[in-house]
Amino acid sequence: MKQKVLIVGAGNRVKNTILPALKCLSPFFEVVGLCHRTGKKISDFNCQRVDTVIVAVTLTEVPEVLKQLGKFPNCNFRLFLDTPVLAYYHFPFLKLINRFPNVTVSEESFYLPPVKLVKQLVSKGEIGQIQQVNFLNFSYRNHALAIARHFLNTSLVTKIVVTKSETNGPRLNFHFLGGVLATIAEPQDFYQGAFIVKGNKGTIIVGDLDLPATIKIGYKISKGIYRGLTVNKKAVLLNNFDNLYFRKIDKCVFDKNLIKSLKIRGFMDLLIEGKTYFPLEGFYDQIATETAIRLGSFWDRPFGNSSLWRKTIEYSPNFFPA
Repeated sequence: MKQKVLIVGAGNRVKNTILPALKCLSPFFEVVGLCHRTGKKISDFNCQRVDTVIVAVTLTEVPEVLKQLGKFPNCNFRLFLDTPVLAYYHFPFLKLINRFPNVTVSEESFYLPPVKLVKQLVSKGEIGQIQQVNFLNFSYRNHALAIARHFLNTSLVTKIVVTKSETNGPRLNFHFLGGVLATIAEPQDFYQGAFIVKGNKGTIIVGDLDLPATIKIGYKISKGIYRGLTVNKKAVLLNNFDNLYFRKIDKCVFDKNLIKSLKIRGFMDLLIEGKTYFPLEGFYDQIATETAIRLGSFWDRPFGNSSLWRKTIEYSPNFFPA
């Protein structure tokens, strides 16, 4: 039986990523409604008959959406909230999210095909312990931090330092425990998709970079759209969801470039595989990167099995009305 999906939002995020991913997954999901400011409202639907609710609205609209969804008692739908969940000044509304039993953040960065493959290779010990990660216009601020933490299996970043250029965008330097460094150079390049992961036993390079590496991961691209991966010039085996993507992607992609088509493929796996990235983590990554951009740096320290900033974010909403 297909899962019934209600989408809240109708902007570019829905048009370019969410709807194409759901169309590719049409054997498993059925969109039963689309809510937006000038069309149908959440109250027009019975959320008790919905399996999945995907919220993709502006950050300032999220609190009201949560209030509206909270009016349906005993709802067991999966709730996907677009990253980074809330505007930083809306942190008291984090406690509204706790009312929903099954919530994840729609951060498909973990599921982008090259990111998944690198994570698998790192987990197998192919390059030893990670020492450095360099995103070359591949990602953006909080998303890059989320990917770096994902590679390192860590819950915190100890320091972020921002350096600015008159000609290019800011460069964020993420420092982690053990001396590991990750960097992100902005702006994001939607046509290159390159990053480097260096370990103590080797290096993985993703994208078309003329640099030495133990493992080189390349993209198969046709008509501007992602068509698969290669490892050291050999095609990576496809799975059933890859085949669904290839069968439908030409008919449902609106913006033909590498990164946006990668996002569609990543969102498919996010919907299928489920729960990796929680609201507190999404909010933490936003607070960390936005603080660094505004002040030039961000600092955090371990606190028990968490960190000072994460504990502050977790408990401070209790002292404010939502």
